[in-house]
Amino acid sequence: MRKLITLAPTWLLLGLLVTGFFISTSQPIIGHNYLAFSTLGLELYPVIVLFIAGIAKAASGVKTYSLREKWFYGYLLGLEIVVVLGAIFWMAHN
Repeated sequence: MRKLITLAPTWLLLGLLVTGFFISTSQPIIGHNYLAFSTLGLELYPVIVLFIAGIAKAASGVKTYSLREKWFYGYLLGLEIVVVLGAIFWMAHN
């Protein structure tokens, strides 16, 4: 349950990203602000969560990862990679 609560902000920021795409068609300035905020949040949030989870895992002394933890870390790392590549793409085409 804690991991589900930890992932909820990524869903909120993804929703904000999609909203920014739709808003930018009618009001570009406001839409671009939504896109920039959600992209920054999606780039920083997984790094912070992975750092805190890694510190907690190292402090507990557990060396193995359960299947749920592998999915959790994989989701956050995959999201981070996709967002960084998307941000590079947007910067290259503007």
